[in-house]
Amino acid sequence: MALENRLSAALFFKNAISKYWSPEEGDVARLDKALLLDTKDYIKQNFAKLLMCNPKKIGENLADIANVIGKGQLNEEWPGFLPVRNPSNKT
Repeated sequence: MALENRLSAALFFKNAISKYWSPEEGDVARLDKALLLDTKDYIKQNFAKLLMCNPKKIGENLADIANVIGKGQLNEEWPGFLPVRNPSNKT
């Protein structure tokens, strides 16, 4: 697929996450389209791979999604995001 098309898809994905990840209570139109928990979990589980397997220009757009998902609470709401290997853990 052409880079331009992939970039457009990444931008659409970023905008959809921004709108529908955690819509405001009073925004009825967006609440009706809010992402389901299963969908959110799927995105969280696959986001790091998606981010790392794309060219920099696409990755820059996708990186904004981490801010929307985590909102400063990455350890609590997204504990699997870029897990760090514990050096004392031999497994």
